[in-house]
Amino acid sequence: MKRVILIYICAFFLISCSRDHYQAEKVKKVNESTTVGLSKKNVVYFVLKSDTSKKHGIYKETIAGKEHIIGYYKNGVKDSVWTEYYKFSNNVNSRGSYFKNNKVGEWKFYNRDNTHIQTYNYSTGLITYHKGDSNISGNVTIRDSDFTSELAYNYVGGSNELEKNIYNTIKVSEHKNYDCQITQKLSYVFELNENGEIQNLHIDKIDDKSCEDYYLNIVKEIPNKWKQINDKKVIYPYEINVTINLSFY
Repeated sequence: MKRVILIYICAFFLISCSRDHYQAEKVKKVNESTTVGLSKKNVVYFVLKSDTSKKHGIYKETIAGKEHIIGYYKNGVKDSVWTEYYKFSNNVNSRGSYFKNNKVGEWKFYNRDNTHIQTYNYSTGLITYHKGDSNISGNVTIRDSDFTSELAYNYVGGSNELEKNIYNTIKVSEHKNYDCQITQKLSYVFELNENGEIQNLHIDKIDDKSCEDYYLNIVKEIPNKWKQINDKKVIYPYEINVTINLSFY
């Protein structure tokens, strides 16, 4: 009996070693370093030796020595579990699975204090859990009361995801053309139709009126990721109070 167990252990060891050897023969490691602001960004991943344009294996991104994104590629596309952490923090921002480069199943989103704020199922298109949250990143600040559980709709990923999309649509060159203030406080007011699309958008309050068109265009360009979370009819008005600090851009 001991001999049988020993044979199984040896066989398992040989299979594992041969698999690791095959994996090492199949891919090669890539290490890239850049600078993000004043911090060093390091990315480690693997590519197929047969096609170096395709990532294959573990992907790891760190900023200032702290983990930022960890995931896995399979033949050039995202696959399996991916986790994103808040910059300069050990707290998870989001975690979920990819299949053939598409998000699938339940993804969980967390606030900066590590509170679970939302679960969204990409396979069914439903928000299965939500909780009021706020964003205090310094780039775009969204007031606590703007994301309460009483709303008929919620933004997939919560206020942090909305902040990232606002951040990604801000064009510094256009901002300079408008000669806007570095720090801008404004209040967006809008309603959402049955498809979760923004309509009747306007700015209720803004520090610098000359930049109103510019900031209206920002919201028009962000991805439509509003999802209905209860049976309530469209609520009007929705109001999101935002502070944008352009010294970060």
